[in-house]
Amino acid sequence: MVGRRESRWQENMVPLFHMLSSSRRTTEWNEVAERKTDDRKQ
Repeated sequence: MVGRRESRWQENMVPLFHMLSSSRRTTEWNEVAERKTDDRKQ
């Protein structure tokens, strides 16, 4: 019973984690790109 409930909770959380990690990855990538453009300006 407990294991089944745990796996269902994990199945619901997985897409959420993917969304969070992907958005975090894009923001990091944007920050790196901004830093490169700042270096170019200087």
